[in-house]
Amino acid sequence: MTVTAEHPQAQQDPGACQPVDVAKVISAVHRAQQLATTDPTSSPAQAVAAELGGYLPSLLAVAEHRLDRMNGSTPAVLRARDVLADTVRHVRSVHLAEKCGELTNPTARLHLLAGACRLLYQNLETGW
Repeated sequence: MTVTAEHPQAQQDPGACQPVDVAKVISAVHRAQQLATTDPTSSPAQAVAAELGGYLPSLLAVAEHRLDRMNGSTPAVLRARDVLADTVRHVRSVHLAEKCGELTNPTARLHLLAGACRLLYQNLETGW
């Protein structure tokens, strides 16, 4: 099953954000995890890292939009909001490190990018 999530502003401005096909993200995460242990310096590993890095901006936009929409004052809602805010901060730092070329260890790079994408796509599946 393919789930596609799109940043809401993309409806107002079609060029604002690319749709995110969660099934493709999940597939890339699995490939990255496998390549991180078998051949992290190969060109397929570099390609999947670039693919994951390309998904992060759109996934972040969706998560940030969801964070902005979260309201309520129950302890569960407040905790969910805190968890999502921490997730967004973590993924932003991974994305920035990737963009700046700071992720120089190929194995760590694959694990960090896969983990960041996994955190965000799981957020898309959660009905907070």
